[in-house]
Amino acid sequence: MVGWNWRDMADFALEHGLDYPQRVDYRSGNDTFLYQRAFWIADPEGNVKAKYCSQNVIALRDGKIITSFPKSSSLPADVC
Repeated sequence: MVGWNWRDMADFALEHGLDYPQRVDYRSGNDTFLYQRAFWIADPEGNVKAKYCSQNVIALRDGKIITSFPKSSSLPADVC
């Protein structure tokens, strides 16, 4: 994700968070699924500058995306 603008990064995080989630939780309180996937932002040399967790909330009823947002993360790579 070197040199991408914020919209490219948001699209990437949403798409990969839904296609390849690291974790999916059903939330019965509002009948949704929370899809999560870690991603990193690096400089041109490949040094990781920030780690985020893509949070994607999907309605069970119709499968529509309710919201998607990044969450700052300091967890290990295999955990979001």
